[in-house]
Amino acid sequence: MENVLIDLDTGVAKLIDFGLGRFFNDPDELIHSYRGTFYSAPPEWFKEGKFNGLKAAIWSLGILLYSMMTSCDPFAVNEENVPLHDTFRVRGDLPEGAQRLLSRCLAVDPAERPTLQEIFNDTFLVDAPKPPLPRELIENGGVRREKVL
Repeated sequence: MENVLIDLDTGVAKLIDFGLGRFFNDPDELIHSYRGTFYSAPPEWFKEGKFNGLKAAIWSLGILLYSMMTSCDPFAVNEENVPLHDTFRVRGDLPEGAQRLLSRCLAVDPAERPTLQEIFNDTFLVDAPKPPLPRELIENGGVRREKVL
């Protein structure tokens, strides 16, 4: 979550740190090297040594959403700190729409993951009320408050 900035005046969240980001000319292109956060690497990289960048971005978004909704990581890790993707279970205490969206984003099979447009159009996001920024979270130390110049 260290790559998320929240504007305390507007409540707008922004993702940062795209130092290893890239543009895709071919949406089906497969990438053969991974240099991001090991925990966020898609399961196909561990299995096949290659992945589709767009599908991997959805995977990473699923991890971020899960962490934001639960304050937990979605996977256990083994002794080498490798995520155990088969340990993922959607928490039953989450709203049904959240469970559905997270299950789709964190599908082990990349072909089952939604596109970004499908996520934007998902009823869980479209119909969700827009909550105010939780000041108590900031005051209780759940969010680091730093001024970015």
